[in-house]
Amino acid sequence: MKLSWTSSLRAVALMGATATATNLYVSSYSGTVTSLSLTVSNDGTYSLEQLAVNDGAAPSPSFLLLNGENNILYATDENVDGGNGSISAYTTLSDGSLARIDRQVTLPGTVHLAFYNDRKNLVLAHYSGSSVSSWAVQPNGTLSHLQSFTFTQPPRTNPRQDSPHPHGVFLDPTTDYILSPDLGADQIRIFHINKKTGELDIFPSLNVTSESGPRHATFLATAENTYLFIINELGNSISSYKVEYDAAGPQFTEVAWTGILGNNTIPSNVTAAEIVITPDQKHILTSSRGDNLFNLTDPLDASANLTSDSLQSWTIGQKDAALSLDQIFPAGGKIPRQFSINKNGTLAAVGLQGSARVAIITRDEVTNKFGEIVAEFDVPGEVTSIIWDADETEEVHYY
Repeated sequence: MKLSWTSSLRAVALMGATATATNLYVSSYSGTVTSLSLTVSNDGTYSLEQLAVNDGAAPSPSFLLLNGENNILYATDENVDGGNGSISAYTTLSDGSLARIDRQVTLPGTVHLAFYNDRKNLVLAHYSGSSVSSWAVQPNGTLSHLQSFTFTQPPRTNPRQDSPHPHGVFLDPTTDYILSPDLGADQIRIFHINKKTGELDIFPSLNVTSESGPRHATFLATAENTYLFIINELGNSISSYKVEYDAAGPQFTEVAWTGILGNNTIPSNVTAAEIVITPDQKHILTSSRGDNLFNLTDPLDASANLTSDSLQSWTIGQKDAALSLDQIFPAGGKIPRQFSINKNGTLAAVGLQGSARVAIITRDEVTNKFGEIVAEFDVPGEVTSIIWDADETEEVHYY
């Protein structure tokens, strides 16, 4: 399956007449965290400009998380060459630069992090370290280690599952549990939060389909039900679970499943990557790497062609949370490892690991359709994550 789309960085009409700007932060395996300014001019044209580059999270910054209450940015370091990872804390300054206030050594392979316990704690996923760790966040933003949980298992059939590989950590809507998709073990590891101490207690895991390789997750909580959506990297799929709570903790019933491209054939060598719920809680957005579905004119060089992987937009079914595919859209380049959306759900910022760049894409929050690639910017190295500054971050998580 090949899809066509005409690329252009064309102006998009906006409400209001004044230029606006917001900052974004980008991590890259080049060893840097780059601050960018996204400006929308009076005529509705978007542009990206570099503000600052910081190498304090080197060698392999992997994920970013911003505390919007005190503007402290946390950056994990995976250290892809081996050995221990790290986590760094930065004060974000008005000019876009970062001032590091702390750096702590972690277990190897730190790839993801999340707040819990009203931001008084952080939890980290360590992919190559087969571990999850918990940390106390001090009032000034510095960190102290609390616990480490290291998992073992015999190698499985898939070579990517040679050992446990926790790939993400996510706070549930009750704020009582942390869930960690373990790609290597085909499990969702579950931890109960002690809100007095910030420590975690291991609960029984959710076993998922063999060789699905769960990577990331997101929740939907309504007045009636709670649902968990898991994106599976090895199975290139999305699994939907109804979540119910009793004295034994969260209980899961699988209610729906879909391939990452819906009913379309999935090309070989594709790996599903990111999953995000929109601010209105009505839609799911995902990305897949290596599908090469689009051939574009390079937005940064009109004389060159650009092969692009895809983003997918989905509507959540009102009765059973089954997902229906609304659109497959070019990500703006190769290997869209991670993306985030602004607080209105009208812009997606995409980190393109294989193209060493970021893309800004408009989105209609009513139709759930992506519209245009309106800005791109090359960032050295393999881009691993991109997040919005506090003024454009929607608190859809349950801190």
